[in-house]
Amino acid sequence: MLRLREKGGKARWQPVSPTLFAALVEHAAARSARDPQEQVFRYRPRRGEEKGAPLTRRRYNTLADRWQRSLPWAAQYGVSPHWLR
Repeated sequence: MLRLREKGGKARWQPVSPTLFAALVEHAAARSARDPQEQVFRYRPRRGEEKGAPLTRRRYNTLADRWQRSLPWAAQYGVSPHWLR
C-alpha cells in the first residue's frame, strides 16, 4: 500500500499492485529519493547533484499537455494531472 498525500494536508493509504509498487520504488531510487517521506516523482539529478528535485506543478501540467497531444484517448477523456492522484 502507498500513503498518498492529498489536498488540504490529508493523507490516505491506497492499495497498489506489486508491479506498480516495484516500479515506483525503482524510479525513486534512480532519482536518489530514499526517505519514505520524500516525493517519488523527481527529475534526474543534475551533474554534480546527489538528488533530483521534486517535479513541480508546472511540470505535471506540461506532461498532461504532452500526453493529451500524443494519446487520442487522453484528450477525449480529459486526462489531467489530477488523474495521477
